Amino acid sequence: VSVELHAVEHRHNADILHDDEMNIREGLKNSIDWEAHGVTFVDTARSGSDALEKCGIKKFDIVITDIKMPKMSGLELAEKLRISSPDTKLIILSGFAEFEYAKKAITLNVLSYLLKPINIEELEDIIDKIAREVSEPPPQNVLLEKAKYYIKNNYGKPLSVQDVADYLGRNPNYFSHIFKKEENISFVDYLNQIRIKQAQRLLTTTTLLTYEISEQVGYTDYRYFTQVFKKNTGMSPTDYRKKYHQV
Repeated sequence: VSVELHAVEHRHNADILHDDEMNIREGLKNSIDWEAHGVTFVDTARSGSDALEKCGIKKFDIVITDIKMPKMSGLELAEKLRISSPDTKLIILSGFAEFEYAKKAITLNVLSYLLKPINIEELEDIIDKIAREVSEPPPQNVLLEKAKYYIKNNYGKPLSVQDVADYLGRNPNYFSHIFKKEENISFVDYLNQIRIKQAQRLLTTTTLLTYEISEQVGYTDYRYFTQVFKKNTGMSPTDYRKKYHQV
């Protein structure tokens, strides 16, 4: 497990050591016995752009970054790494004033964000968790069960392979391949099956209009919804309701 660390923009009462960006990086580097946590400390970076360049040269398992940095913010770095290095685990450090801003990190494959001053024990716990996951990834059946759980709880909104892969902390191409291989069905077809089953239930037990049901089960295009529904059930939503409506 390799790690890169860069905590920069210096502000009073915000950093764990001194009001100096080199000392911040070196302070965090030296405050943790990385080897004892199964981690090899590889490098530090002076800015977000510097970090991105280094990540393009060498793959890092973990990147720890301040949310505010010169040239490129921590969130901008997270956005770029989400594309170029989706398996890298990101930890963002944030001052209290940026806490709401930091919540965007949830959508950017960021594993965790910590408020400054940093609690070293909390950071060590996160590092331990990542090290275990990287060294001992969960069995495929556990991964797929987590994926299906996430799909069943989020089918009612726009949902892509990337979304589920981000939730699992996996590369989307890898996840898509494993899902189809193990479940004998593509991610898209599985998602459509879940949505259509819910649409069938709503058509037979509620008086919602069909376009409302379409939106409620995650389809923004009503015509596409009717096509998928007919493909899965052999009839249109309207005909299905006429035949099976219970209200």
